[in-house]
Amino acid sequence: MKIGIVTFQRADNQGALLQCYALYSYLKKLERNTEVIDYRNNNIEKVYKIFPLSKNPKLMARKWLKGIRCYGELKRRHENFECIRKKINFSSSMSISDIRQGSAGYDLIITGSDQVWNTDITRGFDDVYYLNFSGNHIRASYAASIGSTENSDFDKDYFRNSISALDRISVREKDAAEFISRKTSKNVVQCIDPTLLLDKSSWEKFSDATDIRLPERYILLYYVQHNPDLLKIAEKLAKERNIPVVCFEKSVDLDCEIIYNKTAGPAEFVKMIRNAETVVTSSFHATAFSCIFSRDIHIIAHSVTGSRVVSLTEMFGIGKRIYSSYQDFERKYSIDQKLEYNLDEYLVQLEKSENYLKELIALAGGKVNE
Repeated sequence: MKIGIVTFQRADNQGALLQCYALYSYLKKLERNTEVIDYRNNNIEKVYKIFPLSKNPKLMARKWLKGIRCYGELKRRHENFECIRKKINFSSSMSISDIRQGSAGYDLIITGSDQVWNTDITRGFDDVYYLNFSGNHIRASYAASIGSTENSDFDKDYFRNSISALDRISVREKDAAEFISRKTSKNVVQCIDPTLLLDKSSWEKFSDATDIRLPERYILLYYVQHNPDLLKIAEKLAKERNIPVVCFEKSVDLDCEIIYNKTAGPAEFVKMIRNAETVVTSSFHATAFSCIFSRDIHIIAHSVTGSRVVSLTEMFGIGKRIYSSYQDFERKYSIDQKLEYNLDEYLVQLEKSENYLKELIALAGGKVNE
């Protein structure tokens, strides 16, 4: 049998490519004939182009000036992403019309993980991410994310009808599972992010491939939404311990030593978390890898899509490390500075997620390679 994965495989985004690599790697072990369908959604890719085209002249000029000024760093960063893509078996490059005509070769197509159903990212509904095309194959999602249940697009018939047409439905967040179940009256399985399907040793091997140089001790600062309170947490911890902050943005201004890294790809990202003394973040995947490596962590969740981080911290028993503000951090951290992970719930969810994927393969007529 043959499995195809539809996801954000061409985004030069740490979490997007890491979850793609992880789901592909895990399914590859279960069913050798697995590939990522190389669907090219321009709305996804243009965000990461060094010299993008835009209908907004001022925006395009600003991005081109940045591309010229930082070309060497941006090029090396892209090359680091391409190194990981070389580890993945891709189909030929496909447009939406190609997929509509060429899906017959797959026995099972899985959409996800990542925010494949977040219309703010895909700029509206995209038939491909909803597997809304013909073909004699099993259609399923795995740990798909909608971003926020408050999105008004999800009140439209397209959303309800497309999700209802799937043979099996799995999402990543608890609130999304409950939301979609109400919308469709179908069983929705909450599964863990693909990065959590691979064990610690697999990610250690993955990150050993990079020769990135890091200080012996440091605070890692990584955010997907600018938040001054998050910066203040990193600064406070760094000054208390007299160690630097390692971060990805040169716009960060802190009253402590800062080490910038603008060229990090997925392997570098994982290693930076793996070796960090403490991670300060608003990112789901920075939180996920902190959990994998049992890192000390402090989180202020994203104001719109933060529910996915909340679900993750609840699963690992570290909910006390999510703060609403810098003042909330100071109050809680002054009382309890010790962090302990509880893996019991994670192991339960891991088994459930593994069983879900094995059931998909069996449903498609395949035999799992144990």
